[in-house]
Amino acid sequence: MPFESIEKYCKNCDLKLQLKCSRDIHRKNYCSHSCRAKHIKLHTFYPVNLLVKLMNTPEANAKKARKAELNGRWVSDRNSLNHRNRYENYQWKKLVMERDSFTCQECGKIGHKLHIHHKAPYKLFPKLRWELYNGITVCQDCHKKIHSAFTELFNSISSQKISTYATL
Repeated sequence: MPFESIEKYCKNCDLKLQLKCSRDIHRKNYCSHSCRAKHIKLHTFYPVNLLVKLMNTPEANAKKARKAELNGRWVSDRNSLNHRNRYENYQWKKLVMERDSFTCQECGKIGHKLHIHHKAPYKLFPKLRWELYNGITVCQDCHKKIHSAFTELFNSISSQKISTYATL
């Protein structure tokens, strides 16, 4: 049974609409975009300009609140980003994995989401970055454990320093 046209009236100007599709029964309420805009403008409590100003405050728009230094991903020195994507890094990772025969040196897993960990931290020791003895092959879980242990140690040392300076 084909759909027969239905008559509906515009909410703003009471112009008769001929709806020829069943999905338009609930969707079409106005004869044009301008009629819709006029109707909404008449029936809103705040003027549209005021609403736009309220929406563009940093408190209302989180993306606008975190620009530049306030953003969590802000990097002040862009040169520090380019070190990890160099050819030497890929070559070094490949050599370390081949040396360790693609097995985790902590738990012994073979070929399971392997990472290469710098024994001497990458940023603190730039001369040791590409030395083979500075790298170790570990799986993803062991790599997380290594870094969490390092942060716990670092936090305990820094809290001891703060407490000793506080007593002086």
